[in-house]
Amino acid sequence: MPLPPDPLQLELHWSAPPTCPDADELEQRIAALLPVAQQGEGTLRIDAVVVEEADGFTLTLSSTFRGLTEQRDFRSHVCTELVDTTALLVAIALEPGAIAVGSRPPEPTAVESRTPADPASAAPAPAKTTVAAERRSGGHMRAIASGGRPFRERPRRRPEAIAIRFAGGLEVGALPPPTAALHGGIGLLWPRARAEIHGSWLAPRTRVVDGAGARYQLGAAGARGCGRFFVRDVELPLCVGAEGGVSRARPRGLASDRPVLAPWLGVIASFGVARAWGPVAIWSAAEVAVRAVGSRFWVGSAVSVAQLPVSVRLLLGIEVRAPWKRGGRGH
Repeated sequence: MPLPPDPLQLELHWSAPPTCPDADELEQRIAALLPVAQQGEGTLRIDAVVVEEADGFTLTLSSTFRGLTEQRDFRSHVCTELVDTTALLVAIALEPGAIAVGSRPPEPTAVESRTPADPASAAPAPAKTTVAAERRSGGHMRAIASGGRPFRERPRRRPEAIAIRFAGGLEVGALPPPTAALHGGIGLLWPRARAEIHGSWLAPRTRVVDGAGARYQLGAAGARGCGRFFVRDVELPLCVGAEGGVSRARPRGLASDRPVLAPWLGVIASFGVARAWGPVAIWSAAEVAVRAVGSRFWVGSAVSVAQLPVSVRLLLGIEVRAPWKRGGRGH
């Protein structure tokens, strides 16, 4: 499976004590590592915050790209070394080939923040120590070995993010005439794929003729798999799946008011558009459900509701995404 394109533009937010280099100097160091002609799509947002402590400096480095965010912490006794580390990682995220083969990254004494058993082990790492940042959230940062050669890791089987979605819209076909629809879903995200489960509920519709009829509604749940395609920062998920549920009719004006239940089963195809800002995305989709099992509801000798062979849903909502974690730590 091909990896998604690298980012083309940089949105940098730098906060550091006065004793540290400022944002302009950091941008100059990043620019010095980049080629004249860059390639890619979309914008990489970097939020870097340096805090001065009694024994040195701590850098919290967050990167957001295509709606997914990762965060890493680094420590050093010297702030300029954290600036060098930031510049190196950002340059590599923007352009994997920015560091020439055989070149060496800056002498890195900044080390990733992990609480050591021995306080003395928090001292700066030797000059040959590997500077590493895991490839996460679609590849914001890539590992750099001490030889200085960047590389792309193989796509991970483990998902990189989890997404929860809530949406509403209009449905036409399953309970004629058109009715309101509520939709919820939870899914796992890979750089080029999604796997989701979802639930849908169609708001009640009442059909009464000559004082007799029923109140109809439908609830269903299903699963789908999606391919993720991108045009710059806009995601275009293309999905196929299936759902099953129950149609419910509650009689009105009849001798018995006992609800009538009927099965619903359909195959779903959908095309969506999503745009993320940090962990929150605006999500929309057009879904087509081809009915495999459905029902007609009769009142006396007349058909009250007949589910159509094909129904359409138009949905709009919000999706919240978070990095996938296992055992309390990011991947």
